Amino acid sequence: MAEAKDKKAKVKVRVGVVHSGKELELEVDLDAKKLSDEVIKKLSDGERVLTFETGDSRTIIPIDKVTYVEVSDSKKAGTIGFGGS
Repeated sequence: MAEAKDKKAKVKVRVGVVHSGKELELEVDLDAKKLSDEVIKKLSDGERVLTFETGDSRTIIPIDKVTYVEVSDSKKAGTIGFGGS
């Protein structure tokens, strides 16, 4: 989805997974607002996967397995939620 070009504070991303009590937790080098906007755009554009890149690591998550995405930084926290059927 997004790769950091310049050094920024890390943003914590938590992703809920369908039929699991567990969640994925990632740290990415992006502004929380920009990351939230990118996730919303991917969802509204009908994308099939969310991709998070940081350093040498890439995490790819099928959207139909996602129950929520929470993006938080040190200033404030926000949740982007949606229901799957």
